[in-house]
Amino acid sequence: MHWRTWIRALIVSSLLGGCCHLGGDDDAEGYDPCEDKQEGETCQLCPPDDPDCVETQEVKVCDAEGTCGGTEASTHAH
Repeated sequence: MHWRTWIRALIVSSLLGGCCHLGGDDDAEGYDPCEDKQEGETCQLCPPDDPDCVETQEVKVCDAEGTCGGTEASTHAH
């Protein structure tokens, strides 16, 4: 992949939020990022075995409904 194309892909994926499948399938078959996690625990939208998925730098946590999503840094206890 030409370096300009790669840079554009990174920019687009960072703007989309969550996970971006670059040339891949958007169906993360059987993957649940909040499985076995409590509300407030960090999660990743990209399945660990999907090399085509690019995770954004946004910190994501599981909510009360078991959905992995973005949150503001101020809500994290350090």
